[in-house]
Amino acid sequence: MKHATFTAQLQTILKQRNMLFPIVVILGVSQVLLILLLFWKDDRPIFMPPVLDKPFSIHGSSYSASYYEQMGLFLANLLLTKTAETAEHQHQLLFKYVDPELLGVFKRDLMDEVETLKKDNAGYVFYPTEIKVNLGNHSVLIKGERHTYVGTQRIDVSK
Repeated sequence: MKHATFTAQLQTILKQRNMLFPIVVILGVSQVLLILLLFWKDDRPIFMPPVLDKPFSIHGSSYSASYYEQMGLFLANLLLTKTAETAEHQHQLLFKYVDPELLGVFKRDLMDEVETLKKDNAGYVFYPTEIKVNLGNHSVLIKGERHTYVGTQRIDVSK
């Protein structure tokens, strides 16, 4: 009796093993393929503007014009609209987007500007009037007016 029960259970276990074996092999092969594909993956960071006004697309290494436009406006705002109180924080945000090779010179120029803003109790406001995106060389040209204020008095408007 025990021998018959043992044989029946053994047959059930063997059927289950035979049914699950192909599934285990397929899962194992798929894991190996995924690991191999991970080595050939082209992984690069994509910087996103904090506010998305328009839809944009990214395909491989090409970005749509609206992406460049939104990033250009975001960076121009960080660089060109500031007060003595907000300048240092804005510069810290801006440094994340600067090429490390240029960072030293860029920091020095911006720190000089912060000292001038603090000394004069000044501030800038930039109003963009025209945006041109060049997809060929991955650049954005933003034209506009930069108003300079000392205290509450506007003293200069530059383009």
